[in-house]
Amino acid sequence: MESEILIEEDPPIHTEEQEPIRTKGQEQVRTKCEVNPSINNFVPFRPPSPKTTTSVPITISPLPLVSSQTPTMIPVSIPILTDSTLPPKTSTTPECSVKVYDTGANTSGFSTHVTPPISPIHTDDPEMLFGDDDDEDLEAFSFSPFQIRVANDDDVSTSKVEFKSIHEKLDHLLLASSTSTSKAYSKAAIEAILERVTTEHTVNSSSFSQKVSDSVAVCKDTTEKVDKLIFDTRVFMDKYHVTYNNKTSITNKAIQNIGAMFKEEKVSFVELHTEFKFDHEAFQNAVDVKLSKLKADLAIESKIMDAFALKEEKCKVLETKVHYTQTKVDDLLVENAVMRNCISDINGLLSDIIETRDPMISITI
Repeated sequence: MESEILIEEDPPIHTEEQEPIRTKGQEQVRTKCEVNPSINNFVPFRPPSPKTTTSVPITISPLPLVSSQTPTMIPVSIPILTDSTLPPKTSTTPECSVKVYDTGANTSGFSTHVTPPISPIHTDDPEMLFGDDDDEDLEAFSFSPFQIRVANDDDVSTSKVEFKSIHEKLDHLLLASSTSTSKAYSKAAIEAILERVTTEHTVNSSSFSQKVSDSVAVCKDTTEKVDKLIFDTRVFMDKYHVTYNNKTSITNKAIQNIGAMFKEEKVSFVELHTEFKFDHEAFQNAVDVKLSKLKADLAIESKIMDAFALKEEKCKVLETKVHYTQTKVDDLLVENAVMRNCISDINGLLSDIIETRDPMISITI
C-alpha cells in the first residue's frame, strides 16, 4: 500500500494581516488574527499560512487477519467503495498548516482529523434533487447514502477516505521524525503510534470478520426459514389446487342450475312485461279519452258561463231602465194627485161663486 502524507505543522507566534480573497462570487473581509501559543491543546480557527508539503512513498504490507473462526468469503460483484461513488468534499474554511521548525509545541505526537458527515440537501427545488429535464446522462449518476456517525461508537466502519487520510498522516509523521530534531516525533513515538494503529486495524479487521460470520449465520438461518416457508407454501398450494378443482366442479354445477332458473325467470319477466305494457297502453288510452271528454265539457261550460255573463249584463241594464221608469211613474202620479187637488179646489170655488151670484142657475160641472 503506497500513499502520500501531508504534514501540517504549527505556525510561529506572530500577528498577520490577511488579504481579501474572492472565491465563487463571495469576498472575505480583511481580518487580523493573533495566534497564542498553546501546549498539549488544539487551537481552533487558525489563519492560513504558507505550508510546505513533502510527499514520500511508503509501502506498508497488509496485516494478516487473526481469527479463530474459519474465514468466509463472500463474492462481491460490484465494489462498494470506488472513486466514482465517493462524493467530492469541498471545504470553505481555510486550512491550518504547521511550520516545520515549531514542532515542539505539540507533545502528543498525533493529531486527529474529524471529518464532518455529509448532510442531506434541504431545498424545495426539484431540479436540485432530480436534475434538469434536459439532463440525459444517467450513467454518471451514483447514489451516496447518508449515515449518521456517532463519535463514541466503536463499531462504526471506516471509509476508504479515512484510511487514506490515516496513511497520509502516518507517512507525514515518519517524514517529520526523520527531518525534525524535536523529541516529540521520535522514532519510539512513531513506532508506538504505528503499533497502536496496527492494533486498532487488527481489532477492526477481527470485528469485521466477526460481523461477516454473524451475517453468514443470519443468512443461513434466514435461508432455512425461507426454504421452510417455500415448502409450506408448496404444500398449501397443492392442497389449495385440489380443493379448488373440487369446488370448481361444484360451483359450475350450481352456476348451471342458477342459469337455467334465471332463464325461466327471464321468460316469466318478459311475459309479465308484455302484459304490463298492454295494460299500460289501455289505461293510457282510457285516460286520454276521459281527458278529451273533460276538455269538451269544460269548453261547453265556458260557453254557458259566457252566455250567463251576457244575460246578467242585460238584466242589469233592464233593471236600471225599470228603476228609471218607476221613478218617472211616481213623479207622474204625484203630479196627477196635485192636479186632482187643484181641480177639486177650482170646482168648489166655482160652486160657491154660482150659488152666490145666481141661485136660479145650477151649473153642473
